[in-house]
Amino acid sequence: MAESPYNTIFFGTPEFAIPIIHALIGIPTLNTVAVVTQPDKPVGRHHSFQSPPVKQLAEKLAIPVLQPEKISTPEFVMTIAGLHPAVVVVAAYGKIIPESLLAIPRHGWINIHASLLPKLRGASPIQHAILQGFSETGVTLMKMDATLDTGYIIAQEKVILAPRETFVTLHNKLARLGSKLLKAALVPYLNGKLTAYPQNDKIATYCSAIKKQDGLINWKSPAEQIDRHVRAMTPWPGAFTIGDGQTIKILGTEVLDETHREPSGTLHYFNGKLVASTLSGLLHITSLQVEGRKPMSEKEFLNGFKSKLPLRMTS
Repeated sequence: MAESPYNTIFFGTPEFAIPIIHALIGIPTLNTVAVVTQPDKPVGRHHSFQSPPVKQLAEKLAIPVLQPEKISTPEFVMTIAGLHPAVVVVAAYGKIIPESLLAIPRHGWINIHASLLPKLRGASPIQHAILQGFSETGVTLMKMDATLDTGYIIAQEKVILAPRETFVTLHNKLARLGSKLLKAALVPYLNGKLTAYPQNDKIATYCSAIKKQDGLINWKSPAEQIDRHVRAMTPWPGAFTIGDGQTIKILGTEVLDETHREPSGTLHYFNGKLVASTLSGLLHITSLQVEGRKPMSEKEFLNGFKSKLPLRMTS
């Protein structure tokens, strides 16, 4: 006798959630009845409205899409309850889930979090794994409760960070790993073959949401730390500095095993390279973008701006 499908609702918004949806619809015992994502938002110079990646995919797959401004209203709670979900799966939705919604599905809410909990609870675990110089991170499948990323762990999977890992490369690794973990562990958990276990709160760490101003480079930091900052903040909000009254985005860097007497935050030409002095060590700037111009390589920058060097940059 065939097993009855579990009615499933998915909550998610950005690109990270895309492989998760593909995983959900590929599991025969799940019936994805709706996708909930954040409202369309104005983007670009002309403020034209753009749908979240999750909505765009759900529409292609003919899955009903809900985009509430607020998810705590009685009307929305009734809508979710009326879909009779057995389980709700969440991946990077972007809002705190109220208890009125958490109480609806009989198997609870299952979150795919991009860290090895209890490390890096919060909104920016991918960036902070790079910022903090982690050698490994991973994804956690967990049962959600009323507080942030504190629920019982169902399953985890590790990944090793590459030496030049960026937000984009690590994001893509973890999204794929999250979909793989969901396929392997969700149905066994729903069937009672996997038992969730509590997190160790004593070793928990937290990371807040990344804001635009977090991209500002602190040149009074070691070169290795600034290099991680650039890799973690690209493409958004972008690692940036101020030089000659203009915003300069630093797009690509590498640490040099050399020193120079120029003060920290000085952009200059040294041994045939465009470099920035830091608290300790030199940072080779391989690509950058001056305010009002297109991104350019080191060579392109030197062709047009070498006469302005050395340039003092502010943190």
